[in-house]
Amino acid sequence: MNKIANCIASWMARNEVSSDNAEIYAYAIECLLNTILTLGLIIVIGAITGRLLITLVWMVFFLPIRHMSGGLHAPNHIGCLISSLAVGTACMFLAPLLKGQDWFIYIGTVLSIIIIFAFAPVIHSNHPMSYKKVRQMKISARVIIIIESVIVLLLHYCTKTNLAFAAILGVLSATISTGIGHFHDQ
Repeated sequence: MNKIANCIASWMARNEVSSDNAEIYAYAIECLLNTILTLGLIIVIGAITGRLLITLVWMVFFLPIRHMSGGLHAPNHIGCLISSLAVGTACMFLAPLLKGQDWFIYIGTVLSIIIIFAFAPVIHSNHPMSYKKVRQMKISARVIIIIESVIVLLLHYCTKTNLAFAAILGVLSATISTGIGHFHDQ
């Protein structure tokens, strides 16, 4: 990924994009490529295993809260890929097994709200932010967790399908990462 990102950044520098920022472009492109690869592989695994809808629901609930709340970061891109694949795959297989376990929805929702209100956002030491930006992320994370929690409960009461469990697993996997990241980065 690093080589591909550097090639793209070099091409950008040759084509009138500021070469002063080539390293920044390379890093951003590398992150983008890794994200696309990771999410793409999770979707492919979901499709191959017949769990595409569960996987997509998990992602829809995981990504917004993870983006705003921060959390644990792997030390490198391959670690991120492996841990993300493990979490995503585990959730897609676990969701159908939870059907009928209503307590999991309730406890997961309450636990997620507590974690986000107590610890979000987790700011990585390599990515410092202004107080204003942190405050905006805190408010956004809290709004997202409340909205997602309401949707999870509505899915649970209105559909009685695996989708509510996929949704709460998306929320929980993001919020647990936030909790772990909070204590890990201190």
